[in-house]
Amino acid sequence: MTDAPQTQRSPVLAHLRAVGAALAVACAAAGLYEFQVSGRDSNGWWLLLAALLLGGAAQAGLRYAVPEPAPPPLPASTARRVLGALVALAGAALWVIATRRIYRNWAEGFDFAGRDGPPRSS
Repeated sequence: MTDAPQTQRSPVLAHLRAVGAALAVACAAAGLYEFQVSGRDSNGWWLLLAALLLGGAAQAGLRYAVPEPAPPPLPASTARRVLGALVALAGAALWVIATRRIYRNWAEGFDFAGRDGPPRSS
């Protein structure tokens, strides 16, 4: 992540990029606040648009460094394959256990908000 090498830019530009990124984060946070807490959706959309534009402007002209290609990977050793198979089997077992628990306790865990049952009529 460096500036384009053709042009010599001042160090002020790096600080402006940081300020632009910080403003983008602040606008995104304010936009989410407007959506979730205040309930003013139109203000939230404008703040999220401002965050997107500020974030894009802060990255304009950046040139990301491309690393050299890595050598091709070596084949996995037998121990690594066995360990990978054991981890996969453990994950599958946990998934089966969790699925069975959900299936068995479906009625108790279906609605956490309405533990007292449906509303009673008088």
